[in-house]
Amino acid sequence: MSRPVQQEYAMLREEIMEIMRSQNSLSTFVSATICTFIGVVIALDSPNPLLYLIPFTVLVPAAFKEANYQKRVAYLASYLIVFLENDNSFLWETRYHHFAKSDKAFSTRLRAIFETLEFTLFGILCYVLFFFRYHFLCFSGVNIFDIPLTVIKEILLIFSPPILIVIITWNMFNYWNFRKVIQKNIIEWRRYRSKEYRK
Repeated sequence: MSRPVQQEYAMLREEIMEIMRSQNSLSTFVSATICTFIGVVIALDSPNPLLYLIPFTVLVPAAFKEANYQKRVAYLASYLIVFLENDNSFLWETRYHHFAKSDKAFSTRLRAIFETLEFTLFGILCYVLFFFRYHFLCFSGVNIFDIPLTVIKEILLIFSPPILIVIITWNMFNYWNFRKVIQKNIIEWRRYRSKEYRK
């Protein structure tokens, strides 16, 4: 491996590690923030159920950010495999990719599920807390709004959070299929390389 190629390889590997560090920081921040917020709301004497929906303002953007991180890592990892790794150079990404695809252990799959559904589980928790608190107040004859609650408003209030949960899950789904995404990018990079060599 020539020196310029080594430098490019090291630079891209460092970029991947930086993205992964940012991803871990985001996950830690979201988890700590939402857990703290939910704990504070639960501790209130008579919390407004709408407070349980506030975490969605963090979860939805964070899910998009997380998906973007995963997409960038997949692009970079597949680029390393196609353009920079061969029998005469480093083979870290290539070997790890093949190893990860062949790892079918139940513990690995279970860990991947929880890592994938982290934001989704927070969304479900917030919705369940909202749902039960909201209906408790409704049965008690308490209106959480200053204006009469029409049927349309109630439908939006009840069904909007599940839609947001679906959006969060959809954005996190790439993590579950991360190795498939890398494999797809490898094919695309090879096509690009073939076109480049024909020029």
